[in-house]
This record gives sequence, structure tokens and C-alpha cells, in this order.
Amino acid sequence: MFFDEPKPKGKVVILPVTNADKKKAVIFGHSHVWSIRRALAAGWAHSDVIIKDLACGTKELPGSIVYRSEDGRTRINSVILSIIHRISSSKCASNTSFVSMVEGNYYNRLGMFVEGAIFDFVLKEHVEIPLTPGATVLPTSAVIDALEAQMKQLRDFLPALVRETGGKRIIVVGPPPPSASNTLITKRLKTESESLSISPASVRLKLWVLQNQLVGNYCKKNGIQYLSGDLTGTLDSAGYTRLEFMKDSVHPNHTYANHLLNAIAEYIV
Repeated sequence: MFFDEPKPKGKVVILPVTNADKKKAVIFGHSHVWSIRRALAAGWAHSDVIIKDLACGTKELPGSIVYRSEDGRTRINSVILSIIHRISSSKCASNTSFVSMVEGNYYNRLGMFVEGAIFDFVLKEHVEIPLTPGATVLPTSAVIDALEAQMKQLRDFLPALVRETGGKRIIVVGPPPPSASNTLITKRLKTESESLSISPASVRLKLWVLQNQLVGNYCKKNGIQYLSGDLTGTLDSAGYTRLEFMKDSVHPNHTYANHLLNAIAEYIV
């Protein structure tokens, strides 16, 4: 079906390792999947794993990730539900993992740009990340509340995803940390309001860390594996994503995606 070997033409060729022997994963999600698609199209491969992207971006995954049905239950997006049902009824169901990259840019929406005074907050687990001089220091609880308000759909989505898949073989992938450079963000700022300014990189990094903590906890609560986006080989010494791995102000490029595909493969072998 999704992972079947191509039928040979003419003389039958006997392959030493078939697709049926390999672990498999299907990826669905929004804009962060574009770099995955490009990396796969460029020929990413693994000796023991096959990965395919089955829904990428809002055009292929339109609408909300969850909705409330007439009976009051939380239902997941029909495109994702279709993917789950098709895989679950296929011959490769028992060794296929579902990889979710839905949404993900919460910390960027909250803190990439500010209007008015710069804000900051204390992240007690990472006191080495300093406060910004002159910034308005907000209670960490208020920042958590602001992030969680954006993540309500995700919190509803995860248990519904577990229910639809039987709770097995789910991986949620988080976004990469921000870049320390403002180069790509400055380009984006030109399309935004003139009243906005760019948040300090340290604030954006703390927001990313906080998002990972929250989503990681949601996943743990629902028995889901969480793969953080701070991948070995893509970060600088302070934990920021190196600029050469960024496509734009919020999305990684296909070179980063190669690292991510390798990390997903290691999760499922």
C-alpha cells in the first residue's frame, strides 16, 4: 500500500532486504513538514527505516486539528483520521509509527515580536540564560498561562490521537530552538507592523524551552513519545539553532530535516 515494493517488470529481481522487513513511519503536520518533504525528495534514506510524509501544510491539512462532534466528543482532523485508518488497515500496520508535526510555532507567536516594552521572565531550570537589562520581568506563571492558552487544541488533540491509534507508535516532534541571529527575523519584520520590535534571542530561547517542557509533559501524560528539536549537530554552544540550518525566521531547512529524519529513525528501530 504505502510502503509496498514496486512490482518488477520482466525478469524477477530478488532483493536481499525488502520494504516489508523495515520499520516505517508516516509524518503529518503543518509548515514544519516542508523541510522533511524536501529532504525525502532529495534522497534521504536509512537502511532499516522507511519514512513518508502524507500531509504537509495547511493546504493538505486544512482546518482545526480537533473539533467537537454532535455527541460532544473531541474528534481529530479528518485528514489525519483518514491517514490513521488507512495505515491501521494495511499490512504494515504493526510496524508503522505515526509522527505528528502539527502546529508548533507557539513560542514564536508569543515572543518573536513585541509591541512596546520588551518583556522577560525567569526560567528557574536555566538560570544561566540571563535577564534582559531594562526588560519588564513577568511572572513565569503568566508566561506559562499565555503559552498554554495557545496550545488548547494540542492538549485536546493528543488524547484523541491516542484513542484513534490505540495509543501505540506515536511520536510528537517539537520545533527547533530559535537562531541567535536576527538576520532572518529582520526580513520578516518588514512585512509586519512598524510598531513591532524583535524580542531578544535569550527570551525566545527561554520561551522555546518552556514550550518543550509543556508539550513534553502533555505527551508523557498521554503515553506519547516526544522528540525535542534541539538535535545534535545543529546547535551552537549556547543552544541556539545555527543559522545554516534555518530556512526562514521560524522554519528549519532540509539540511536540518536530514538530522531530524535520522533522529526519528533512531526512535523507531
